[in-house]
Amino acid sequence: MIKDSPEDIERVVQYCKDHGVEQLSLRPMRKPDGETFAPKVATIFKAIIMLIGSIITFLFLVEKLRILDDRKVPAVRDVSFEVRKFEILGLAGVEGNGQNELIEVLVGVRKLESGKIYLKEKLINSFSTHERIESGLSQVPEDRQKRGLILDFSVAENLILGRHYKPPFTTKRWRLDFKEISDFSNQLIAEYSIKTPSKDTLVRYLSGGTQQRVVVAREFSTKPSVIIASQPTRGLDVGATEYVRKKLVEMRDKGCAIFLISADLDEIMTLSDRIAVIYEGKIVAIKKRSETNELELGLLMTGGKND
Repeated sequence: MIKDSPEDIERVVQYCKDHGVEQLSLRPMRKPDGETFAPKVATIFKAIIMLIGSIITFLFLVEKLRILDDRKVPAVRDVSFEVRKFEILGLAGVEGNGQNELIEVLVGVRKLESGKIYLKEKLINSFSTHERIESGLSQVPEDRQKRGLILDFSVAENLILGRHYKPPFTTKRWRLDFKEISDFSNQLIAEYSIKTPSKDTLVRYLSGGTQQRVVVAREFSTKPSVIIASQPTRGLDVGATEYVRKKLVEMRDKGCAIFLISADLDEIMTLSDRIAVIYEGKIVAIKKRSETNELELGLLMTGGKND
């Protein structure tokens, strides 16, 4: 319970500043009859929660995850973190420290040994990958060709994957509406600057950067609440890299909670609002970007401490 004391007032003020509120007035207020009164901290706190709820709301929350690898050896140990609206949480770490197993559990393709995963306050441990997507989860996978695209499908077909079975892309008789698919595809091709001869071109003939644009266009156009982006710029040229990074920031600014996994420390530092560091399957630190640096993160990633 929040009590009306100087210590609690200071605690609330600091909490709000930590979550993006730079100024908070606790001055006496005047009632209609002229009487002045000091606002209760509890009232102020509730008002602030309503005003900045979009900033401090946790859209994605994991608690004490324990995950086994393919050898039945613990790969992830008691991992807990949350991702807020309007936030990119970056995960920094040397590859092979449990990142792949963590991602597979979060998207529903690997069994969770223990722990809890919440998406928009809903427990999704038992949800299939399809159910997680329907609930607002989206993924930009590390391997776009194996897990993000069907190479022998056209650009248009890849752009509607996951939504091909429901309106507006199907009719009431469960037939594909090719005009709707064509209009939708052309819209995304223009919006995401997908360089393709035609919407009917097979994606295997596109460059790596263009293939990634197809993945990004499809995933972001679903208007997800949470995005898991794993190595989103790996193998891309400078132009494609900057484009993908720009789109991630745009989605954050629209209210998405983004969990970014990258082996590129510069990318983590550039995009993240907060940075979690994983080492030997454990989160060893979570830092605000403004309060850390590459030296400290590098030490943490290798099991060291910045004393």
